[in-house]
Amino acid sequence: HNLLQSALGVEFSLGATLPATSLKAFNAINGLSPKHYIPLEPINPDSSELLSVSRKIRDSYFGGRVEIFETSCESAFYHDYNSAYPYAMTHALPDFTSGVIKSKSIPMSVDTFFVDCTFTVPEMPIPFIPFRHNHKVMFPYGTGRSPIAGPEFRLLEQFGKVEKIHQVYAFGETTLFASFMALLYNRRNQAKAEN
Repeated sequence: HNLLQSALGVEFSLGATLPATSLKAFNAINGLSPKHYIPLEPINPDSSELLSVSRKIRDSYFGGRVEIFETSCESAFYHDYNSAYPYAMTHALPDFTSGVIKSKSIPMSVDTFFVDCTFTVPEMPIPFIPFRHNHKVMFPYGTGRSPIAGPEFRLLEQFGKVEKIHQVYAFGETTLFASFMALLYNRRNQAKAEN
């Protein structure tokens, strides 16, 4: 904790979890109150529809995919995605506080949208669209309906088939965490180089 405070040049208290500690560090670096939180849902009183939408699209969020595809091989390539989640946080994220645009068509200029659609994933060795069934995540092929985030929808357009778009929810974009992630990653690299 002291090493992190020294490396970042700010003081902050430890959180109960690593994400809570990260939020406290983010707040300290940005001069925000230690109790400040990042609104993932709208906080103004006129946003009941936006609150409803943000709860609906939570179903399009899935964690990382970790599974065994082959148990043995003669030759393979090894890929280590170093800090994939921090890297993702350096790109545009949906700004739920900016309002929502509901439509039946896909915005061409941004990926911060979510689509409630019926789709077909063709039979393939590794299907790519996550789907929840009985509180379990699976990656089936065939036809189904699910809310899908923009990047996955773009994959679906390329490798599958969109049968019907029921609703599109588009948001403004924010890069709120980009400079914070860059700072942490640079400090990490400095520390590795010094040891």
